Formats: sequence, C-alpha cells, structure tokens
Amino acid sequence: MKSAPSFGTGDGLSQVKDLQPPAYRDNWQNDAYSYTEAIGELGYAVNLKANTLAECRLFVEKRKPGTDEWEYTDDPRALRVLRAFQPPQGEQPELLRQAAIHHEIAGES
Repeated sequence: MKSAPSFGTGDGLSQVKDLQPPAYRDNWQNDAYSYTEAIGELGYAVNLKANTLAECRLFVEKRKPGTDEWEYTDDPRALRVLRAFQPPQGEQPELLRQAAIHHEIAGES
C-alpha cells in the first residue's frame, strides 16, 4: 500500500521561511512575507498549496482540430517552453513549489 505524501518538516522540502524572496519586492511584499512567517496558519496554507503543486508534472499537449480533445505533441516550440521549467540545478517540482509560494504571497513568481 502506498502512503500519502508528507507535507511536514523532514520531508526534504523547504518551508516558506527558508526561501529568499525576490530582491526587487515592493514594501507591501516585505510585509506579506513577514505575515506569512509570523502567522502559522497562513504559512501552513501557503506551504500546503505549494507542496501539493510540486506533486504535479508538466507536459505539453495540443488541441485536436475541431474537437475539445487534447493529444500529446512533439512540437519543438512547446517542448522548449516545457524545458524552461526544468532549472539547471534541482528539479521541476522544486521550481513549481517556489513559484507557487511567491505567487501566493507576493502575487508574482
């Protein structure tokens, strides 16, 4: 039986307080990150959402012409965009997790 993923500490994933926010933040964004660290429930919700998103895997598809169905594609343009979500160091899940945290707190990633 497969166990459910763990979202607590010790699972190898960073917490909100471990991330360095973007250097170009406005003052309200400083406050938003501070509140997220200070209010445990808020930090928990942000981490839960980010860790859940990190479980997703991205892939490219295209819509079949004239239908509402989708199919995998090997279009090099779409694959280039997908590769942009694979950082030079680290894994795609960590990139998605950090993007979710920064988008949730500061509204940008």
